[in-house]
Amino acid sequence: MAISSFCGFIRYPIYHFLVVTIFGAAIRGFLLGLLGWYAGTAYLKYAQAVAQTGKYLFIFAGALSVAAIVWFIRKKRYENA
Repeated sequence: MAISSFCGFIRYPIYHFLVVTIFGAAIRGFLLGLLGWYAGTAYLKYAQAVAQTGKYLFIFAGALSVAAIVWFIRKKRYENA
């Protein structure tokens, strides 16, 4: 936006501006697409490991919750006795 405004302010020729803008947008789009492709490949590579780790963390959190509930119930029973 700022570059477009600046080019208009200095009266940069519209034809040159369009050619440079289209060429720059094509290069930018290609590079962002390439980056996305490699990020997707990396995601697929590590997604299974992350899912497995998440499953184990969920099991650990569940076991920890059950242990906390048991501890709380026993503490209440001990205080009431």
